[in-house]
Amino acid sequence: MKKGSSISGKPWRSFMDEIIKNYDNESFKPYDLPEDLDTYPNMMKGNWYGGTTIEIDSVSGKLATEFTPEDTRIEVPQPEPHTILHWIDKNNPRTLNESRNDPQYKNWEFGVRDYVQKNLQQILNIDFDIPTEFDDVHTGEGAEPFSFDIDGIDESNRYDLDDQISIEIDFDRSLGDSIESVQLFVNNAFVQDDNSDPFQFVIVPEELAYFEENNIVRVIATDDKGVKSSKEISFTVNL
Repeated sequence: MKKGSSISGKPWRSFMDEIIKNYDNESFKPYDLPEDLDTYPNMMKGNWYGGTTIEIDSVSGKLATEFTPEDTRIEVPQPEPHTILHWIDKNNPRTLNESRNDPQYKNWEFGVRDYVQKNLQQILNIDFDIPTEFDDVHTGEGAEPFSFDIDGIDESNRYDLDDQISIEIDFDRSLGDSIESVQLFVNNAFVQDDNSDPFQFVIVPEELAYFEENNIVRVIATDDKGVKSSKEISFTVNL
């Protein structure tokens, strides 16, 4: 052990020194990350602070858009640390399904939240406010934007974790068949794309890679000339 608590580390080491006397000396086997790692909850991918990340354009200092180049994008955490039982199913940790009925949940959560309130800003070195405006430096140069509506989400409603939320993207019919693809994101995480009209999606909050009480759906549409247009709408979940 090279890292750990100075209090618990010593007795743990002493315990393991005795236990391993009963086993042959073996090395850890090579390990490859699962191909579907991106679908795992953040906590299972090593992001201990939970939450998600946003991308900021380093030139404008504002939120990145579909036009922001990769080399000027910076990922910034939006941390929301909780006990791991807050995020995953303890019997199937690859699934984003909380175990808040566990008898230890409240005990662990109290300690985590108390520590977070006192130390999070220092730990993550968060010394600036998250911007609310979008990158206005990289704008697609001369592109003629088009508009659309996101139907099916009621911003005044509170959805349950297992609700099926049907979303349909409504374009101006004058665009004809010019729309080639539509991408759906929730809290900046890609969910699904659709390449045919009608452009429809169904999301279930508890099946998303990441969700919280207040969530943002962002839709990016691309036409046959490569012009992109985007729109956002919010929805609230009963946790």
